[in-house]
Amino acid sequence: MDLLHLNLYVVTRHYGGSEEGGWWYDTGEPLASIPFEAVRVPGCGQCPEGECQCLNYPDDWDDRVQQKMHEAYCDYSPCTEEEAIAKLEKSLGVVYRLEPKCPEEVTQWRDKLAHLYADSAYGNIGSVNGGAELQTMLEDEPGAYWPSERPRYE
Repeated sequence: MDLLHLNLYVVTRHYGGSEEGGWWYDTGEPLASIPFEAVRVPGCGQCPEGECQCLNYPDDWDDRVQQKMHEAYCDYSPCTEEEAIAKLEKSLGVVYRLEPKCPEEVTQWRDKLAHLYADSAYGNIGSVNGGAELQTMLEDEPGAYWPSERPRYE
């Protein structure tokens, strides 16, 4: 079963260094992570709707193509139909993304988390006085501190 995680972070801005006039970077501290069932959807999710350049399904992708593919892959090495389809899609370069099975539930939890952790946000991270803001992200993995190491200007 595929999972997506709704991760809530408290984001703060830190001074990176004085090189090239000074620079800043943001850090995220995980506050909460809620798993949701996900479904695999063809396409990258970043191209305009219906114009995905990453989706390489042939025009005649139908049951006959799946059957021919199943025969071609499984005659020589036993495998399930799902395994055979995965092999063909990989060879064709089909790209998938995960989407929540129930988007409404994710939206409800996003609102609940924002309300529950509202006291963690203060000030303005873009101000010299500092502050912290809340940020939710729908990710493949449970929340983790980011960045994993302090950035360096190069």
